[in-house]
Amino acid sequence: MSKYNKSRKPKRAKKTKPKKPQTRSYQYKNSGYNDHHWLFPDSLWSGTSDYKRLREMCVLRIYAPLHDSLHYHCPIIPPIPNHWTCYVITHFTATDHHVLASMDELIRVVQEKAELEARRRYDEIEQEMAKLFIKALEKQRYFLKKRGFRR
Repeated sequence: MSKYNKSRKPKRAKKTKPKKPQTRSYQYKNSGYNDHHWLFPDSLWSGTSDYKRLREMCVLRIYAPLHDSLHYHCPIIPPIPNHWTCYVITHFTATDHHVLASMDELIRVVQEKAELEARRRYDEIEQEMAKLFIKALEKQRYFLKKRGFRR
């Protein structure tokens, strides 16, 4: 028998348990609740540290089926111009107990910054970005209000 043709038993593959699919419902160990970031998707709102900071200020814990439905029915939130984020972060304060009021506050701060920029240096694209941001956030707010979300 040559050294290359030895009759050995083939190695057995290790048995592994099938992994559960990682969906949002597993986020809180099947508690049925998820963290919803108003500013989604993460890929758009993780580009800079200011975007991340603003995104982390806007978190809401909601029931998982409502969360999935919200992402299905509501459009993504387009980012505001990058140099606006410092102003928005310093002037926006989110409250945990009044999410709808916090959304109104964020909309107000972005509108305020858009007006300041329009007086100082009018850029049509930045103004349109702000309008799209506000429109998308208002749709999300309307969805939550329509579903009876009161917090």
